[in-house]
Amino acid sequence: MRRPLCLVCMAFVAAVFIMLHIQPMQEHALSEEQEGQVVTRQGIVTAKEYKDGNLILYLEDKDKEGFLCYMSDVTEPKLGSVVTVQGKAMNFRQGRNPGGFDQREYYKMKNGRLLTQSGQYSFYRESLYRLRRQLERILEQCMEEQDAAVMKAVLLGNKQELDTEKKQLYQKSGIAHVLAISGVHITILGMGLYEALRRLRIPGWLCSVVAIILMLLYGDMVGMSTSAYRAIFMFALKMGAQLLHRTYDMLTALALAAAGVLLEQPLYLYHAGFLLSFGAILGIGCMLDVIKT
Repeated sequence: MRRPLCLVCMAFVAAVFIMLHIQPMQEHALSEEQEGQVVTRQGIVTAKEYKDGNLILYLEDKDKEGFLCYMSDVTEPKLGSVVTVQGKAMNFRQGRNPGGFDQREYYKMKNGRLLTQSGQYSFYRESLYRLRRQLERILEQCMEEQDAAVMKAVLLGNKQELDTEKKQLYQKSGIAHVLAISGVHITILGMGLYEALRRLRIPGWLCSVVAIILMLLYGDMVGMSTSAYRAIFMFALKMGAQLLHRTYDMLTALALAAAGVLLEQPLYLYHAGFLLSFGAILGIGCMLDVIKT
């Protein structure tokens, strides 16, 4: 049987699809009584970003339910810390497009204030966040405002500062995919780093290990989106296969990456980014097989 591991992962993806239809996951939308009220919530800071100069916190409570808090407070908590915030609870509008952002996954708090913050936090994630912010400041100093916004999106995965007109321009030109951290970025950075290390006459196994580790750090720094996760996972398998003198198979690597994403969050199966990213590589992989035969 060809590609047994690929078939096992495909069966897992099919099983997740069937289970979500049989038993849909619980929605996180607020009830009519809760919406609009001033509430106090506690959660772990899983991500944070700035939009139009305002801080947005991505939080996860003890029940693993996610919510966003649009802060009016200037205090910035550290990633991985447990915080207590107070604000006005609101639902997002129902997603119009299948696979888009939906209120069943998040609700939001407006005019949030930070009440408490734990002393413990994730040094690893906070350090990567600080590095990303420093790189963004360097781009701002070296470029015009609009050019810096584009480079932040292309290199650091920060699309918040791109204006609507610029986004539409990329979409109409058919090159919007360059704004998403994916295979192009990882191939250029990862393979470029690997080849640079090889030119320094560093042992091949060490070059592979260093390239994999740095790509994992890069992925965590830019937010590890589904497309970034897929690209880095497949890159790591390719480097690992080269290290172990084994044959690399694109479709098997793709299926393993899909299974890994769905193990963490089954609802990604309905996410547009997941479907487009994996669908594109699946099409390429299938066409390669046809061309070879």
